[in-house]
Amino acid sequence: MRTVDLGISTIAIGSPDDLTSADLAELPCLELCGYAEPSLPALERFAAAYRGRIGLHCPLPFDGWAKRFDISGPESDAHTEALDLVARTLRTARQLAAEYIVVHFPSVDPTAASSSRGFDTAVDAAIRVVGMGRDAGVRVLLENVGPNPYVSTGRELAAVLLAVEGRTGIRPEVCFDPGHVHTREGDVMEFARGVAPWVTSVHFYNAQRGSRMVGWHAPATPDQAPDAGWIDWRSVLGALAAMAPLQQLIVEHSCCPELGVALAWARSLLGDHPLLAPGLPGSWTGGAPRVPQQG
Repeated sequence: MRTVDLGISTIAIGSPDDLTSADLAELPCLELCGYAEPSLPALERFAAAYRGRIGLHCPLPFDGWAKRFDISGPESDAHTEALDLVARTLRTARQLAAEYIVVHFPSVDPTAASSSRGFDTAVDAAIRVVGMGRDAGVRVLLENVGPNPYVSTGRELAAVLLAVEGRTGIRPEVCFDPGHVHTREGDVMEFARGVAPWVTSVHFYNAQRGSRMVGWHAPATPDQAPDAGWIDWRSVLGALAAMAPLQQLIVEHSCCPELGVALAWARSLLGDHPLLAPGLPGSWTGGAPRVPQQG
């Protein structure tokens, strides 16, 4: 049986500076997202006292999402900017003693022509990024994102990961985001099975096909039926349980009052699977962390 830690992304509580009053001490892991440079001193104080695993979602510091995060494209100003944002996030990770960073991969480009050179460029970029993490002493988790014409399915991303491992000896890690596949009408189960051998983290939220709420990460709750267009989370976790070296499940829905429900359901899904167990402290009962008052 594999123990899987349950944590949250700070976007689920609005990414407040005052994390010490958010009652997060009992959660085994926390993923920081959306913080600008002035927030770093407060984050550093929190990180020094926090006993769980801390991760960062690139870019951090956050100055707004890059208009074109061309992490796997050819040499260009946009590609250089993307690598600079990764380097900056790695420096912040070292400052906060974070264990890992999450990087969107590959470039989102629905217009580029599919080609073997495009695939090769993606491999070269992945080698560069995981090498940067190795040199910094910080784990880099590649988070699937799309659309992309030459790395869009689980099988294609798996081919990139195999090439990276073969050329560098580094075992890549994946943060699997089923919502990024589901919302563009992809085959979530094919993707899960394709990348499972490299998946150490999962972003847990829900998305409904046909929804017009672009960018909205809905809280994952037990009433969301796959027949109504929602992600089939039981099947996804079932596929990963059999094949993935899964370490953590990170609740990543957009800030809303339903965090307690999402955390409780995530814990239930992990606990119900015969191959998985939620790695939670005995004092945690499944409720939502208290959100700090803004002011």
